[in-house]
Amino acid sequence: MGVLSLGALSDTIERTFDLGCFPVIRRLLVCAAEELVELMAAHGRAESAHAQRKLAMAAELYRRRKAENATNGAWTSQQGEFVPAEIGAGLRVSRAVAAGLLHVGLSLDDRLPATKQAFARGELDYGRVRTIAERTADVNACRGRSG
Repeated sequence: MGVLSLGALSDTIERTFDLGCFPVIRRLLVCAAEELVELMAAHGRAESAHAQRKLAMAAELYRRRKAENATNGAWTSQQGEFVPAEIGAGLRVSRAVAAGLLHVGLSLDDRLPATKQAFARGELDYGRVRTIAERTADVNACRGRSG
C-alpha cells in the first residue's frame, strides 16, 4: 500500500467519520506542532464557556422547578433531589454527579459572580471552578455567624 498524500489522508478521514467539511481535522493535519498547543488552548476556553452555560442551565432548571412546585404548594426538601435526577438523566450521568454540577451552578449564580464571568470567558476550567465553589461554600455561613 502506498503512502497517502495529505489531501488524500484528509479525504479518507472525512469519509471514514462522515465529517463533511470539518475544518478542525484539516487544520490538525496541516498545522505546525507549535500550533497544536494554541489549538488546544482555544478549545479549552470554548469548553469552559460551554460548561459555564450548562451549569447556568442546571441552576435555572432548579429555580424553575422550585417555583413550579411552590406555586402548587408541593415543594419539599425531598423534591430538591428530583432536579439532580432529572439533570442526571438528561446528561447521562449519575444523580450524584448531577447534584455536584447543580451545586456549582447555583454557587456561581448566588455567590461567585466574578468566577462565573471568568469561567464564561474561558479563563478558568471546570476543575478550578468546582474547587473554588467547594472551598468557599462555608464562607458566607461563617460571615453570618460572626456578624
